[in-house]
Amino acid sequence: MKKHKVFKHSYDELYKVGKKYYSDYNFCAVIAMAVINDWSFGIAKAKLESRGFRKRGLGVYPKHSHSLLVEHGKTLVPMDAGHYGKTLLTFHRNIPKVGRYIIHTKEHITAVRDGIVEDAAGASTSRKPIRALYKIVDDS
Repeated sequence: MKKHKVFKHSYDELYKVGKKYYSDYNFCAVIAMAVINDWSFGIAKAKLESRGFRKRGLGVYPKHSHSLLVEHGKTLVPMDAGHYGKTLLTFHRNIPKVGRYIIHTKEHITAVRDGIVEDAAGASTSRKPIRALYKIVDDS
């Protein structure tokens, strides 16, 4: 029988660490990478910055976050966002209960883990249109 994985960090914990210990901002990609890979904020931040994908306080291009995921043994499977909803609001209503996903909206990335939207923009009132949706699968 497969054990249910216990994750290390929630969005709220990662957000507090980013603000308090790193005095950082605009770090949605850092949080998304930490959530998807089950890393700490510091590890995700260091990996993005060491590859030149991110500078403090600035965002990350989707191609760079995808590259980091692939580098760490993940496969990104494109999904039809229309099936779950065309905005974060409708996606929140139809959210898959199992699996990890990343959602790209304009200038933002949101991580979803086992039915939980790990992001402030994932609130059920957000009407940001979804530009791309990917299911994240481990290669192993």
